[in-house]
Parts: sequence; structure tokens; C-alpha cells
Amino acid sequence: MYRVIIAVLVAVVLLIVAAPIVSACPTCLNLIPTADMQEPNTLSLQYENDGYTRLFTNSADNLYMVQAGITPRLEAGVDFIRSGGETDTILNAKYLLLTENEKRPALALGTVGIGKGFSPSYYLAAAKDAGTCRVHLGAIGDSHQSQLMAGLEVPASDSVKLMADYIGGDEGYAAVGASWSIPSGPCVTMAYGFPNESANANLLYVNVAWCLKLSK
Repeated sequence: MYRVIIAVLVAVVLLIVAAPIVSACPTCLNLIPTADMQEPNTLSLQYENDGYTRLFTNSADNLYMVQAGITPRLEAGVDFIRSGGETDTILNAKYLLLTENEKRPALALGTVGIGKGFSPSYYLAAAKDAGTCRVHLGAIGDSHQSQLMAGLEVPASDSVKLMADYIGGDEGYAAVGASWSIPSGPCVTMAYGFPNESANANLLYVNVAWCLKLSK
């Protein structure tokens, strides 16, 4: 599995050198998936460190993620998660059911957590502009239970946005964070999560994402 991760990192370097960088990646908030879609013919290459509650410690998780914008209505990806000395590979996909217009929100159906030893989750997400804010609402769950998810994003400037979101349930979190899209560079997101159950640890994470244009 280390060879796979090294190969992915080499591919990241080569793609960053060879392909132009575009903005507007990734398409999630701090915690929740959304109905927003990655641009077609783009590749999002991400590194994330999840700490409970400190970053880059032995107990923190390292995530290496690749997400592809396939068509205007379809995106899919693979995540390599290094945690506790083990590496897991999980898949995800999202399909846009309805595009947003003045009267209705965008609506997307997706799945996350597809992999050996994991129970896949499915979600239905809606997103709509409300003035200068963007509102997100949906549900996520598996065959046994589902939970509410909600979020709000507010632009602080042309390159910075503030985000707050929530996932219900005992294992869920409420989180606040911000993302900074560096011109001709990566998008950097930092967030802090508060668990719904006090017995669970708070979450601190940083995500660095490069979104590359593959073709015209």
C-alpha cells in the first residue's frame, strides 16, 4: 500500500507541473458532502490531516484523496486513509439530479465509504443561494439509520469563504472552518469540529487541495 501512496504522490507532482490549476475545489464543506459539483475534466488532488485534537501527531489520520469531475452531473473519487498503522482505500461518487435555478435548489445523490471493511453511506443533498450565502441541507445514512446534515457558507472575500456545518447522531459533529483559494495555487481549508457526544474527542483538520484542468 505504501507503493500505491508513493505512486499517487508522484502523480500529484507531475500533474501539478503539467496541468493548469483552477479554483472551486473541493465540493464539500467542513464535514458534509453537498449538491455542488466539481467542474468536468478536472482532477482534485488533496492531502488532509485529521487530529483529535492536535495535527500531525501519531494519533492523527492522514488522507490522500483523488477526485475527478467526469461530466457536469457526475464526479467520483478514491481516498487512501492512513490511520493507526493501517491504510484503507475507499471510494465515493456523486450524481447531480437537478440543477439549481431561481425557484429550486440543486439536488444530488451520492455515496461514500465504499471499501473493504466499511459500510457504505448514501446521501441526498440540496444547495441553494440565499443572498450572499449558500445554504445546504440533506440526509446521510446507511441501511440502518440516517442523519440530518446541514451547512452554511459565506464569502469573506473573493478568495476566502467561511463555513459552518452539522451532521446529526451520536457519531456526528458540528464544525466551523474557513477555506482560502490561493490564486494559481491550492485551496487550503482548516476546520474545528465539536462532537455531538461529549465522550468523543474534538476534531481539528487541515486540507490542501489542488484542482487541475485536464482538457479544454
